[in-house]
Amino acid sequence: MHFYIGAGERDGSGHLNRSKQVIAQLMAFGHGVTVTGNFSRGARATLVESGYEISVAADARGDVLIVDATSILPEFRSLSDAFRKKILISPVFDKGEIFSCAMTRAHTDTTADVIKAGGRVVIDPRFAFAGLCPDQICEAVRPRNRVVGVCISGGESYADIETILEGLSRVTSIKKVIVVGHNGAIANNVDCEISFLSANNDLWGALGHVDLFVTGDGLMLFEAIARAVPAISIVRPNAHHKNRFFYENGWCKKIDLESLSSKTVSRLAEDVETWQTLNALLHKKNFARYGSLLAQQIDAELRNLHGIS
Repeated sequence: MHFYIGAGERDGSGHLNRSKQVIAQLMAFGHGVTVTGNFSRGARATLVESGYEISVAADARGDVLIVDATSILPEFRSLSDAFRKKILISPVFDKGEIFSCAMTRAHTDTTADVIKAGGRVVIDPRFAFAGLCPDQICEAVRPRNRVVGVCISGGESYADIETILEGLSRVTSIKKVIVVGHNGAIANNVDCEISFLSANNDLWGALGHVDLFVTGDGLMLFEAIARAVPAISIVRPNAHHKNRFFYENGWCKKIDLESLSSKTVSRLAEDVETWQTLNALLHKKNFARYGSLLAQQIDAELRNLHGIS
């Protein structure tokens, strides 16, 4: 099978991280996988270092194409008919009608397009934790000297990092903020200890014990939840639907992008009791146990396609 990953310069690391783990699980089930997609230089290097076979669009042929991206390159789109089965695992895609199947965490306009085109859709919120098998869990939220991680999905494309840092710096119980994927230039009105961390293959190991995680509305949110790390999601106006299940069940907190200010950040971040309660709830839910569910669903789909029981 071919596995297309959207991991360009503006895509962030969410699709790449999920795809790597799902591919590893599918290979463990006995499937051969070739990787293709839109890759930043860093993403390509990560895949090569991990030993994955990368193909170019012209070589993409086969029974099955799995896509973890919000769009595909034009040169690859023209070849999509070469595949017998096309499976989408991202809840958002610009042309859902090209897929025969979608397996995602939420029903969206994209999955509606798949259905209209005669495709099959499997919706399961637990797919949000695909590939996540963390070995590091937040055991408890400290009442004082807290450490906060900040990583906005897709880099700095839509949320003002300085506004977030200014809000966090007003909270007396926060000792340190670790910012991922930022160039290190911040304004003088941020008054707390700040450290900067480049995105890497062991991000959570590098972050260490964080008591709170501030992120966007992408897959980094679920990496935090799976680790029982309480999270604040900065939500774009057009993105609420894909994570609605988690927002409405209170498994994270959110700030709508149009309401983002230093005051809204500090007001939410300073409520230690809320974060301690959420941490305890996430421990009970143990969402990491669903880390292989999507790969199992794909495996069942492929076995059915090939008549294997």
